[in-house]
Amino acid sequence: MTQELRVLMIEDSEDDALLLARELKRGDFDLQMERVDSAEAVTTAIIGCPWDLVLCDYSMPRFRGTDALSLIRATGLDVPFIFVSGTIQEDTAIEAMRAGAQDYLMKGNLKRLLPVVRRELAEAEVRRKRTQAERELRLRDVRIRAMHEINLAITSTLDLDGLLEILLEKIDLLLSYSAIAIQLYDKKSRTLLQATCRNLEEKDWKRNKRSHGLEIARIVFESSAPLIVRRLQFDSRLKTPEFYLTQGLVSYMGVPLIAKGETLGVLGFYTRESHEFDKEEIQFLNTLAGQVAVAIHNAQLHEEIKIQAAELEKANEVKSEFLSVMSHELRTPINVMMGYVELVQDGMLGEIQPEQNDALKKSL
Repeated sequence: MTQELRVLMIEDSEDDALLLARELKRGDFDLQMERVDSAEAVTTAIIGCPWDLVLCDYSMPRFRGTDALSLIRATGLDVPFIFVSGTIQEDTAIEAMRAGAQDYLMKGNLKRLLPVVRRELAEAEVRRKRTQAERELRLRDVRIRAMHEINLAITSTLDLDGLLEILLEKIDLLLSYSAIAIQLYDKKSRTLLQATCRNLEEKDWKRNKRSHGLEIARIVFESSAPLIVRRLQFDSRLKTPEFYLTQGLVSYMGVPLIAKGETLGVLGFYTRESHEFDKEEIQFLNTLAGQVAVAIHNAQLHEEIKIQAAELEKANEVKSEFLSVMSHELRTPINVMMGYVELVQDGMLGEIQPEQNDALKKSL
């Protein structure tokens, strides 16, 4: 099976470059090659293509091979670098390998070229996989610590506004997203509303608080499922793509905030470069959204209880006031009646019999 091979050839001789290319093609490589012979050309070539291999002449009139090696290694690229030269002393070649070259070959003996290239490509693949595994482990560790810190932070308060502020602050500090936004469902108006955002132009956000970001968030909210958009500016579902253009937002992932089987809103993550949300990242953001949703649910429940308590207290005050008024109104005619009884008992209204006096006493 033919293997694609992108080779950067740093060589001043076009004939020598063709000889090397011919030898590589014998190894069943689908060759893509570019020949350069100056520092400027090397710099441009490095930026323009992800190379699999660099073959470099050691001695050139305009450019030294060791300078080319330093230039490429300074970029941090881990690409096999092999010197191929007509004349090179063994001690010089050893020094070159100490400086970062993988091997050296003589142009007069290209039989070693294919075995050396295959070996270095295989070793580069091993290094690439090891680097990728290490990166994933570091990223997993970062996410675990971030999840722990965010969870501690959002469970430290039952004030909804304070919770959202702490949440966005922690996400911004611990995770590498360009901007974050939260939309929450308002039960009174029965609509999805912007709640808060981070790293978006505040004036523009507030001025257009009821529109930007809601189109895409509504899709997430109504489906109660995550949504990934690779290119926001070109998504046909958006009626206001100019907002994303002016903000420089490119990719988006929206995650529903679900607690107790109820969708409370949407947590949205934006990047200003094209971003591929991989499987582990999607799972992490879903888990994070689940914890955030529980915290928001608790804060909303706390707010509802506070409102109910205030309403109950007000009702009790009204009840107490009503009873006080009624008690006063009831006491007034009774006092009048008692006054008349005392007048009768004192004989002020005429003499009464003893049995009548006893009856009056019992009535009091």
